[in-house]
Amino acid sequence: GFAAHWRASLQAHAAAGIVPDFIGLQNNPDSVPPDTDALEACRFLPTEGTATVTIDGASVEAAYPGFDQALTAVVAAIADLDPVPRILAPETTGFGSVAEYLPHLDLASVDALAFHLYGTDPADVDVDGLRDLAALGQTSDRPLLQTEMQSDGLGTAVLAHHALVDGGATAYLQNDLVGAATAPDGSPLALVAIDAEGFTIRDPYHSLRHWARFTEPGWVRVAADDEADDLLASAWLAPTDDALTVVLVNS
Repeated sequence: GFAAHWRASLQAHAAAGIVPDFIGLQNNPDSVPPDTDALEACRFLPTEGTATVTIDGASVEAAYPGFDQALTAVVAAIADLDPVPRILAPETTGFGSVAEYLPHLDLASVDALAFHLYGTDPADVDVDGLRDLAALGQTSDRPLLQTEMQSDGLGTAVLAHHALVDGGATAYLQNDLVGAATAPDGSPLALVAIDAEGFTIRDPYHSLRHWARFTEPGWVRVAADDEADDLLASAWLAPTDDALTVVLVNS
């Protein structure tokens, strides 16, 4: 049923002219919202099984579907679509959970490893953990994509650096691209806040522009080092080897 839903959704979007390059089967498959913040979720364990959850103060052993079985079913259901979207997985809430799902994934069906950075404090980033993630990407021969995170301007700059440099990610996506300026908080973590009168550029926009302004698709990261503890440095080389951009962040 899940696979049939995916196929029907992709066909409906294609009929409207929307054809994705990548799809993620389930956003935050390792997440269960707390009782204090009721939100929609759909949890998948790395493979089908049970997990202990708390319901009305009592511990309950609950059965959950497996991400690996869902992946197999979806891949089979969309195999004859043209084009077939590439698949990213597991797109977990935090980067540390990727290692739990990876052993169960059929990498022949996965084009990129995706993760989020929720639970990561820009002032206390687990750099060693991100480097372990980068090693998993290299061992799996799959690019790493940071597909969802939100923070303020400085936090975004710091997290983007660590995701791209220590985590070896090839993409950093901010949640959200746009937000409502009329929202109670004014959408400070969106790149752009919009209302009926126009738009306002928010701080995270400038942080991501810090990288994007003087790099282009196809540029690659090369080694960069610095001696100051609070300075984060990265260097990016043009494919023609005739231009180099150094990005500095005062953390």
